[in-house]
Amino acid sequence: MSPHYDLAIIGSGPGGYAAALAASRRGLRVALIEREQWGGVCLNIGCIPTKALLAVAHTLRRLRQAHTLGIHVEGVRLNYGVVLARNERIITTLRKGLVGLLRHHQVELLSGQAVFEDAHTLRLTHEGRTETLSAARTIIATGASPSPGPWRFDGRQLISYRDLLTLSSLPTSLLIIGGGVIGCEFASGFSAFGVSVTVIEQASQVLPLEDPEAVRVLTQSMQARGVMMRTATTVQTLTPSAEGVRAVLSTGETIVAE
Repeated sequence: MSPHYDLAIIGSGPGGYAAALAASRRGLRVALIEREQWGGVCLNIGCIPTKALLAVAHTLRRLRQAHTLGIHVEGVRLNYGVVLARNERIITTLRKGLVGLLRHHQVELLSGQAVFEDAHTLRLTHEGRTETLSAARTIIATGASPSPGPWRFDGRQLISYRDLLTLSSLPTSLLIIGGGVIGCEFASGFSAFGVSVTVIEQASQVLPLEDPEAVRVLTQSMQARGVMMRTATTVQTLTPSAEGVRAVLSTGETIVAE
């Protein structure tokens, strides 16, 4: 007989694990289901590793500007392998802490891919094994996936945020399609690491939903750091080659990036 839960939650990101903890504290029997890493995108390949990279970028900028405070610093260089190792330590520590917290509150952690058989029955597949479980209610907290638009991610030249965060070495140049929060974060961080960055945004400003005056200040700051920004612009064609990815823009401009 398959186990029965008061609540099943598919996805262990911030929405999923917060719901699991809240339900368990209220006395419900809870199953939290995850097909990848506990903590979801935010902890493993989103907010946490991104902010860890930005902390390094911020420190680099402060060191490079130290002369304005009368501090002379020589020989500053970035070891990207060490940066990535630090990121992994942070992620691993936080993931272990989250798993420990969930287990402390008697949340049952189930690894695998969940599929509905009916409104109250889930089929769970993990490493070739299949089991079923039933639940009075189910929360779907599976988050989102990156979209390549009319192109296709290849993991080498046309990459998603997942690929970018796992590159073993820095590219010399980076074209970012989309000037929202994620695009601007990556532009800020990787430009500090010495990567030549261009941001393409189809709206009239980056961060289209934010206050225009604040965005103007941000834009000027990023441009002063060497980030090229193209707004009110779309990418018409994107062609990978041995020389890099060739992007033809709606303005007629052509940009090549690694």
